[in-house]
This record gives sequence, structure tokens and C-alpha cells, in this order.
Amino acid sequence: MTLAAARASGLVDITGRRLLSHDAKAPIDMKVIAEHKRYAEERLEQMEAYAQSSMCRHAQTLRYFGEEAPAKCSACDNCLRKQPVVIAEYPHDLYDSLLEVRDQLAREMQREPDRVFQLRTAQEIALYRPRDRNELTRIWGIRERRADWYGERLLETVRRWERSHPGMARASAPPPKTKRQREADEFRGDASSLLRLERLRAWRRERAERDRVFPYQLFWDRTLHDIVKRQPRTVDDLARMNGVGEEKARRFGEELLELVKG
Repeated sequence: MTLAAARASGLVDITGRRLLSHDAKAPIDMKVIAEHKRYAEERLEQMEAYAQSSMCRHAQTLRYFGEEAPAKCSACDNCLRKQPVVIAEYPHDLYDSLLEVRDQLAREMQREPDRVFQLRTAQEIALYRPRDRNELTRIWGIRERRADWYGERLLETVRRWERSHPGMARASAPPPKTKRQREADEFRGDASSLLRLERLRAWRRERAERDRVFPYQLFWDRTLHDIVKRQPRTVDDLARMNGVGEEKARRFGEELLELVKG
């Protein structure tokens, strides 16, 4: 990857064996690295969708390679599962609205709806009706990346439904927390840190809209957590942090440092 970036920047020849520039400060074309990162993240998303899917594994594999596939193979773990997971007592009209959002996202992403999120995910959202990002990430099938990606659209769908159904109680027991969420509770107990985190999230959302990218493409949520916890004082401090690096520190450093002050 480093060699490809150097080649794209005109610093080495096509074979990668001969230097074309001896300028130690020559700029590196980051587009190659950014494209590789995007490709790697997309592959990870595909693997997560495959692992969490309730559809026939054999059919998914065949469709991935452009082959015709039966609905079931009757041999994989999903086909052999005797009883599907069913979440009871959820509002079906909210569930249908969530599936409409899923279809919209699928068209935007040019992928199958099942690879956006599973039916069980929609059932749990309809049942527990999360009211913020923290509650949303406790839902089965919703991780940090997906919450960053389209979480606000899901939350707005829930809010819209609740406005038209005032007084409707939510499920009494929330989904169990993961280890990461239990650890995060301790951090959320610090009011000043929570305020800094919300500032960073608001900035990321606005910047993503301005740059026409997804928020997670700027910074992962865990990176924002690290910035709040470590409270970097200089752009160089930011550049050394995992998930930031020199390029992002140069572009956004001064804004980030201002947001985490005080």
C-alpha cells in the first residue's frame, strides 16, 4: 500500500525499484490509501452482514458470485435452525416504517436490504424504541459503525412514531449491555467529558454534511472517545493518536483542540 501511494505520487517508477524524487518533504497522494481503506471497510461490512444474516448461507455465497440460488439449501445453520428468533409485542406499523428506511438505505448503498440490517434488528428497535445513540448501539445488529452511518435516521423514525402515539409505553427491560457498553458507562458519568464528546459529535455531523461523506469516514466514535479521554494539547498530540494521523490532524486539528478545551 505504501509503495502504491508512492507510485501514485510520482516518487518511484512503475516497478517500485527506482526513486524518481529525493525530496523528503514531497507530498504523498493519499487517495490510494483512502480508497484501500474504503474497500477494506466495505469488506468488513460484508462479513458482518454475512455473519449476522438469517438467510441461507449457501444462497448468499452463490449470489455473491453472481450465480442463481435457491431460497434454502436445507444444510446450513440458518436453514437447519428449527425456530427463528421472534421478538414479541412490537408495534408492527413502526416495524414497517423501519423496513421502509432499510429499503431506502439499500437503494442508496446499492446493496441488498438484508445487508443493511436484519429483520430482527428492526423488531428490536420497534420493541425497545431507543431514544439516543447509546440505546441504539445496544440493539442486536447495530454496532458503532452502523450507528455512525445511519443511526440518526432510525432514531428519527422512532421519534416520529412516538409523536403520533403519545403515551405508548416502551418494553420494560432494555437489551443487555455488552462489555464495551458497561465500560463506557463509567466514562458517561463524567459530565464535562460527556459535554466534550457531544461537541465533537455535533462537529463531526456538520463537517460530514459539508464534505458530503458519512460521519464515520471522518472519525470513528471510539476515536472521539479517545480524544476526550486523552485531551491532546497540540496538533502533534492529535497526529499520534490512533484513528487520527498526520493528515487528519493537519486538516481538523485546530478545530478539534478548540472543541475539547475547558
